[in-house]
Amino acid sequence: MAVTGLDHFAILSSDVQRTTQFYTEIVGLKVGFRPPDLSFPGIWLYAGDVPIVHVVFDRPIPTWETGAVDHLSFKASGDANEMAALLTSKGIEFSKRTLARTGITQIFLRDPDNVGVEFNYPAQNAAA
Repeated sequence: MAVTGLDHFAILSSDVQRTTQFYTEIVGLKVGFRPPDLSFPGIWLYAGDVPIVHVVFDRPIPTWETGAVDHLSFKASGDANEMAALLTSKGIEFSKRTLARTGITQIFLRDPDNVGVEFNYPAQNAAA
């Protein structure tokens, strides 16, 4: 068996509306089909037609660190400056840098439950 890619990741949420709003309005994902026979509440968030984030509700968020998991990274398209302007308009703190080696622009922020989120904009779309 060989791993061929990332299927999805799951996060816990303390506030259904706030988390859904963040991942749809800020990250740009859309709420999609989630099998109704799962034994716990949650939503699936899609990038296009692919479910990539499973948000789980009604489970306590541990008070300890999440082990070696540091952040979630998304490939991004469009203009990094537009994302920076959106985050500023929403009062969301972030940092931004362009990697000299590759020209990729990265934006780092935290979701409503303090999960690290990173956007990587390709050099040709990344106005620094």
